[in-house]
Amino acid sequence: MEKGSITTDEAMPIGTTVQFHLHDIQTPDYDLEILLGNCEAKSVLLFTSKIRGMQMFKIPNHTIKALARSCNNAPMAGFFTSGEFSPVGRGNFVHEFSTSIVIFS
Repeated sequence: MEKGSITTDEAMPIGTTVQFHLHDIQTPDYDLEILLGNCEAKSVLLFTSKIRGMQMFKIPNHTIKALARSCNNAPMAGFFTSGEFSPVGRGNFVHEFSTSIVIFS
């Protein structure tokens, strides 16, 4: 592989649209803070990607700590995932680096 090149594990037809994603730690942290605000939770369920934790934020328990701050330490439960299925357009896809939160108020 030459410097500056990108490879794939399968052939792509000419004209195929390719989308690149850049993961950063500031945007999901900011989005979570904005979305939660000061929530009035009685309890919370958290389902988060296992690669979103230390690999993404470089600090342990980032998302659960952010939830605890925003939701006044409401009781929480949940588990780590290896990806989630959800629709995009007309198809379903597996998403990583994602978090699903259910807030009971």
